[in-house]
Amino acid sequence: MVPNRFPDIGEQPEYNTIDASLWFIHAIERYLAYSKDEARVRGSGLACGETRIIDGYRQGTRYSIHMDEDGLIAGGVPGAQLTWMDAKKSATGSSRRVMESRSRFKRCGRGLWKSANILPTKFGEPAYAMRCREDRTRTVAFFRAKFWNEAGGFLYDVIDGPEGNDASIRPNQIYAVALCDDLVTQEQAEQILRIVEDHLLTPVGLRTPLAKGQPL
Repeated sequence: MVPNRFPDIGEQPEYNTIDASLWFIHAIERYLAYSKDEARVRGSGLACGETRIIDGYRQGTRYSIHMDEDGLIAGGVPGAQLTWMDAKKSATGSSRRVMESRSRFKRCGRGLWKSANILPTKFGEPAYAMRCREDRTRTVAFFRAKFWNEAGGFLYDVIDGPEGNDASIRPNQIYAVALCDDLVTQEQAEQILRIVEDHLLTPVGLRTPLAKGQPL
């Protein structure tokens, strides 16, 4: 796992992030796409580190972070925030509470996980590369079958939650369009962009969220 935070006073790094390691892999992929420098990626050990990260998600690690039976990333324990939307807020004294806890990985993570399985197909052993291709195929199939909200024309925020599927309009769904070119169809991508532009775009960026049940 890639640390989420290095405290300024010399304490141990904090590892309460479900997606930082996947963003690290994404950065390697972007570097490779622009530089075409496969020798550096291979020779520096980055490709090996990337496979160790993927294996860590498959086998399971801190905070119950793991690949679930659908081929997606899940995780979470009470009192721990694991994504950028699970901020902690100071209460009294030094105590802090999680404002919004999510036990399943958000859409941005699903796009990252699908993307993370690309590099091993270039640098991994044939059997390992084959498994990564299979994981990618399974991720895309499940995502397309479960996350598209046909009635709203955008992606569900959460599926199979305690209260069912959550149709809140959140900015996370932009990652599903930006990180991968096959998680959604071209038509769906255009609908997502229209919804986000109409309801979340502000002069300083995207806001979050449009509450569940609020009329469009």
